[in-house]
Amino acid sequence: PHPCKEWKHFAAVIDGVLASGAKPMVTFAKFSPPFYHPDSLRRFVARSREIVWSCLEQWGGEEVRDWYWCVWNEPNNPD
Repeated sequence: PHPCKEWKHFAAVIDGVLASGAKPMVTFAKFSPPFYHPDSLRRFVARSREIVWSCLEQWGGEEVRDWYWCVWNEPNNPD
């Protein structure tokens, strides 16, 4: 599901992963062209920020900090 538009469905998937005892891996890969344009980057960052913030509100920082996060193809990149 699209996490911003269908949060209820996205949260159900995350709850299923957590119920299995696993930690989710959330990947931010949808980056629309033109890739060089600052507005594209701003939209990507805003969408990513909304998802992370919503995860923090729903499951709390103690839980979310142990999840795996991937930006494009760089899992857990410190940047």
